Amino acid sequence: MLQVIKSYAPFLLWLVLAAFTLFYPGMANAQESAVPVACESFECRLRLAHTLVERRQWADAARLKLPSRSADAWTSRDESEFVFLRGLGAARAGFKAMASYSIERLGELREMFLAEGQGQWARESDMQAWIIATWMEDPYLNR
Repeated sequence: MLQVIKSYAPFLLWLVLAAFTLFYPGMANAQESAVPVACESFECRLRLAHTLVERRQWADAARLKLPSRSADAWTSRDESEFVFLRGLGAARAGFKAMASYSIERLGELREMFLAEGQGQWARESDMQAWIIATWMEDPYLNR
């Protein structure tokens, strides 16, 4: 009797999952496209941007917005990282205007880093802009 139950276990598991997705269709992919609405701080949005890029949810990463400066304080280095992640999501999702804006903003941050004498961060933002431009322009990469 135990062998009969073991042989039907995968089928029963599939049946339960199929019934669950039939009755709760919104819950089946909840983990894949969950973007928290209550994420107000910059640190939370930066972590969320990292998570979305790691999960290859490019469009969701591109749609993230910076919080207002009065609500939260962040450094130019943090902004550079956030703009890069958002621009990478935009380039991979095919949002060329948003990706171009990210490249432009990274150029502005690069100039600011050079004026402040932070050569390492200037090179970093230049490299980030180059990565976004590469993803945006090469049709073979966006498959």
